[in-house]
Amino acid sequence: MKLRIHCPFRAAALVVVVPIIIAVNAVAQTPQAFATKPDALLSIDLNRAAVVEKITASWGKELPAAQLGAFKDKLMALRADQLLAANLAGTFDGVLEVLDDRLNLRSSEQRAHRPIISVEQAQHYNIRNAHDLERYERSAQTLAPAQDLAKAVGEPSFDLVYTPLPPCNLMDTRPGVSPAPPVGGPALAGGYAARVVQVTGRCGVPLGALAVASLFTVENIPSSGGVVFAGIAGGTAGAVASWSAPTSYASGSSIVSLSSAGALQLQSAGVTHIKVDITGYFIPANRNGNGLRIFNGNGLTPTVVNGTYANVSTGIASTIAGGGFATSATGCVDLPAGGTRSCANIAEADYTTIGGGYAHEISSAGYTATIAGGEGNTVKAPGGAIGGGFQNSVYGGNSAIAGGYQNFAGGNASTVGGGSGNVATGVASTIPGGRANAATGDDSFAAGRRAKAQRAGQFVWADSINIDFDPQALGSFSSNNANTFQARATGGVQFVTGVNAGGAVTHSCYMLPSSAGWNCSSDRNVKEAFTNVSPKAVLAKLMTVPVSTWSYIGSKALQMGPMAQDFHAAFGLSGSDKSINNIDAQGVAFAAIQGLNQKVSAELKRKDAKVVALERELAAIKKKLGM
Repeated sequence: MKLRIHCPFRAAALVVVVPIIIAVNAVAQTPQAFATKPDALLSIDLNRAAVVEKITASWGKELPAAQLGAFKDKLMALRADQLLAANLAGTFDGVLEVLDDRLNLRSSEQRAHRPIISVEQAQHYNIRNAHDLERYERSAQTLAPAQDLAKAVGEPSFDLVYTPLPPCNLMDTRPGVSPAPPVGGPALAGGYAARVVQVTGRCGVPLGALAVASLFTVENIPSSGGVVFAGIAGGTAGAVASWSAPTSYASGSSIVSLSSAGALQLQSAGVTHIKVDITGYFIPANRNGNGLRIFNGNGLTPTVVNGTYANVSTGIASTIAGGGFATSATGCVDLPAGGTRSCANIAEADYTTIGGGYAHEISSAGYTATIAGGEGNTVKAPGGAIGGGFQNSVYGGNSAIAGGYQNFAGGNASTVGGGSGNVATGVASTIPGGRANAATGDDSFAAGRRAKAQRAGQFVWADSINIDFDPQALGSFSSNNANTFQARATGGVQFVTGVNAGGAVTHSCYMLPSSAGWNCSSDRNVKEAFTNVSPKAVLAKLMTVPVSTWSYIGSKALQMGPMAQDFHAAFGLSGSDKSINNIDAQGVAFAAIQGLNQKVSAELKRKDAKVVALERELAAIKKKLGM
């Protein structure tokens, strides 16, 4: 039995260290004799790698993938006759027998011991009956690395963890100190009067402790010699100290086993006063106890539990780093959907991790899941992760919640950054934060307050107004809002494309509240390189630009306008022949209108002058005619 010490406080001094030793008598097994010819053995040696690969191909499926490497290494280390026997074995059990005999691993005590196998382990290793369990035992022992042949740290049957305590008085029968009667008196069967004192539940010794470290003082020792102070566990007397008369006072330290009920039994041949102080306790690594506990898991990958004794980790290679606290009944947190739970941290699935905090749960469905901290968080899906926060829940595979309050990630690969009351149930949906947002469509995005993204690929952002913003219900894009972008910004919208050295906005387009048009920067003070244009020349160029109606490819919407290539060829603006800048289009329109106005004005002036001349001619004719 290995002794490990857990120190939750800095002890002033270590009074006594008593080693606990368990002897295991190994039963040697004689390797089987095989009738083989030398040439066969030589052939095995010359083709060793190929033989090992053949055996692995035949029986490797019987082992977890993580053990195949060790299986091959053990086969390669066999003698030629043993490798031949493994090659000729008709069953996987036969191969294991060869390895087992070769390494002489299993003692009689080990053969009799049956490990406790959880439901998850049984499912993981396909253990369906006693035969499968025997195979699991033998493969784990046979393929264990050499350093693991000794009992591993945390082996429930052999390891005890020692936790020191500040000295605490358990009992004191000396006159004037305690009203408790002294030990001894009328002899009981066996020749001694006994006194039973309950230890667990007192002085910080938890239930499940198997022994205690103690300091003791004995006064008024009987004149007859023999044992006067002893601990009895399970009916077997274990002498702790003895004195021969005459002695009136003695003191010392000891490690005393406890009964199955967690009690200590004191004995004396006569009336004796005893003072006992508890300085620590011993507890199996898989029993209740604050501090570090290590379980063997599947024999190769240990499970580690720290923090309060109420923390529970039943998955293979899972870890609870700390946190949690015990309660007499459930009711630590109120879950969003109702119900209560323990304040302890619980990790039921394989390869899971809980960092700290309390009242967390990773269910048996949460394979490889992680909860870093916080309070009352839950993961019930493989690969799920919660960074922290309060009462967050991950039910979607490979989904994550960074933190916040009562958030829910239910879609596979969904994400919630934080905030409160957010729900992401679409596949690969995202909510970066905010309040009461819902991303229920696949690949959707919702943010702000009460934004609802119900359709696939939908992006919805809502401002702080406490009213649902649900474009699907509003019919923003008829009946289908998939792959759309909607934003509610009742205070206005602005896109900034330029700032000065001080950060002041120089170029932007914005839309004022309750308006439907864009205002874009056109201040004279942000412009340069002015050049006047000829409105008539612009009009003349514009007249060369064809205008037609058309539809974008894949769209049924009918539109009207010029082609970017024609517009760029005529005016050389915008720097591209693939697009038309709205400002340039407006400028060309303004100049063309001015040019048209100039042209019309000149024509009107010409016609006015002609009208005046004709009127003069008409007046002269009338005068000659006497009209």
